[in-house]
Amino acid sequence: MPHEQASVMKSVAKGNVPNRDPDFWYEDGNIVIVAQGTAFRIHKSLLSQRSAVFRDLFKLSTQGPGNIMGGFMEGHQIVSVSDTQFDLRELLRVIYDGPRRVILLRWSHIRHEILSLPPHRWYTNESDKGFELFSVLAARARLAHKYQIGSVLSRAVEPLKRIFAASYDDWSKFYSFPDLYGGGIPASRTAENTRVSFNGSDAIEALHLIRTLGEDSMLPAAMFLCSRLSFASMHHGTRRADNTPEYLELHEVEALMSAREKLAAMDVPPIFFEITDPPVSTSCRSKSKCKRDLAAIKIKTLQRYTCSPRQHGSPFRLQADAVFSAFGRPCPLCEEHLKEAITRHHKEVWAQLPEIFGISVRGWKQA
Repeated sequence: MPHEQASVMKSVAKGNVPNRDPDFWYEDGNIVIVAQGTAFRIHKSLLSQRSAVFRDLFKLSTQGPGNIMGGFMEGHQIVSVSDTQFDLRELLRVIYDGPRRVILLRWSHIRHEILSLPPHRWYTNESDKGFELFSVLAARARLAHKYQIGSVLSRAVEPLKRIFAASYDDWSKFYSFPDLYGGGIPASRTAENTRVSFNGSDAIEALHLIRTLGEDSMLPAAMFLCSRLSFASMHHGTRRADNTPEYLELHEVEALMSAREKLAAMDVPPIFFEITDPPVSTSCRSKSKCKRDLAAIKIKTLQRYTCSPRQHGSPFRLQADAVFSAFGRPCPLCEEHLKEAITRHHKEVWAQLPEIFGISVRGWKQA
């Protein structure tokens, strides 16, 4: 008998009845699922229709002695599961209520651990509402995969594929380094059809979830975000929204630290001048002036980056818009020339991410 079943049987035998879940306790429900001491009274036929795994589990509960699965609660069979109550509640919510969006009103409502970045909303528009919490999507994907509920799984994974995109162009629509000092985890920003709240402390959970799902194309982006975590977070782990711990294995920490060193070598100072050759656009009509302006901009940018207190450089933190906003702009043609050069460098690094992290990803989109 599974450990969770035995635990519930002992608890019920001692008179310790699981607590009713306030959201999923239906008076006409005909089976009770217990997760982490919380009881969910739901409809056996509904879950059986959606999941063959649940259907087989419920069949097992009716075989043999009446209490084989953990006893009865208010006259209904108890089935215990090893899932967290948070994950089970979110799976039931999407099965009963359909997809929903969570309204976020203030940054303080969201857990955060953003290395070296000031506390602020991850979304630039304070009026934006209707974001999906990553923790909710992760819970749905985790249990939809376990219980083989394809429709729920596909709906949960689809927005995750935009967060952990396989192409640099798609990834950069969702992330940005908000300032010239952005050496830590990039801030997410609102992108069309990508309204998901994701922050640094979700990175380890995301990495483990992606591996569980077998979605290899999302691994490089997830590993990149994990590599931006502080060493303390890598070593001690982080926690999910429901406080479940997420830890990295020693070999994972070693791989991430090695990758971080390689990425730091591709950071701004070594490559800023290399990627802008020729220094101005061939179509520029004021080459002398733009050469002087761009030279001054580059020197100021290098000074700012070199003096940055962030020690974990990233090749993606060099953003043309942030440079021009801080130090002025050349002519439009030369401005576009520099933007194209920076983007080209980003894509070249992006194409190398699987190799940098020591993994193989079939069909990885090249720069």
